[in-house]
This record gives sequence, structure tokens and C-alpha cells, in this order.
Amino acid sequence: MSKAKPVYCFETETVYNGCREAANTLKINEQCVRKCCLEDLIQTEGFHFCYNEDRSVYEIRFSKREKPIIAYNLNTNEITKYHSAKEASVELKIPQETICRILKGKTKKPRIGYLFKYDVQRRN
Repeated sequence: MSKAKPVYCFETETVYNGCREAANTLKINEQCVRKCCLEDLIQTEGFHFCYNEDRSVYEIRFSKREKPIIAYNLNTNEITKYHSAKEASVELKIPQETICRILKGKTKKPRIGYLFKYDVQRRN
């Protein structure tokens, strides 16, 4: 029996003992996790994976993709800053596609109770 290679998930910032553990923990398909690690898939179910030994190479790629955003709650007037649309999506339980449409100006009057803008002061 072969030893599983440790797998890193960028969204959860967690090292799993292998593809099976990552898939079971996140309730996603194990083969899709493996395909992400082998670079046959870019992501699965919104998660990006690589073998932990390759992590430093991928961290450079993903750090360039993240764009900090600001969420403005229309009900409470509260402002919250996030590292990315993905982080805001997970935290606020709003589909990432909806947040991106608002950020790109494709949704003028959002019905979700939030406005989103890119945080230009926090960009690299």
C-alpha cells in the first residue's frame, strides 16, 4: 500500500494527509482533488489544491490572483475588508459569482444587502 502524499488547500489553508482526507473533510470528490494536484483541473467546488511539496510554486501564482475587497452592509452600514471575493463568499454565504458581478458593475442594484468594491489601498 502506497503512502498518501500530503495535499494543501489554498482556501482553507490546511495541509491534509492526502487527497482522500481532503475530499472527505470538504465533502468533495477525491478524484477531482487528485486531478487538481496533478494540474489536470484548476479547481474543484471552488477549492484549489496542490501537493504540499509543490506549495511554494503555487502560492506565488495564487497571491497574484487575489484582489482585496470591501463589503458594505446596506442594513447595518458596517464595512468589512476581505482578502478576496472567495473569502467574502465563504464568510457571508453569498455566491462568489454574485460578488464578482457586483464588483464588475454588472449588477447595479444588488438584492443581497451588500455592496462590494475593490480595496485599491491594500493591493500589491
